Amino acid sequence: KVGVFQGWQGNWNNIAYWDCSDGAPSTPTVEGVFRVGSKGHYFDSGSSRCYWYTQFYGNYLFHSVLYSKYNGALVDGRLGMALSHGCVRLDINNSSSLSLVNYRKSSLF
Repeated sequence: KVGVFQGWQGNWNNIAYWDCSDGAPSTPTVEGVFRVGSKGHYFDSGSSRCYWYTQFYGNYLFHSVLYSKYNGALVDGRLGMALSHGCVRLDINNSSSLSLVNYRKSSLF
């Protein structure tokens, strides 16, 4: 799960709690405290397209589940499983919400 909180130290309010898929056992997602990096509408990986990415560490991103870059069809919409190459997959509506909100100076845990 991905929790989205608003506030400050000692006064955090949970504003969203989303299902996700993180890294597979052979390609785990990094853990720690990170700053929001670059953001974008989409990127392609092989025959898949991932929408609404938010970088949090090197090549590690929050992004949508996988869609076809050829016809836009959903390729793999599974959530709640360790499936990715290390990124955190979200429902496209949630990856869009995360990417579009101004999170400058925000931390990711």
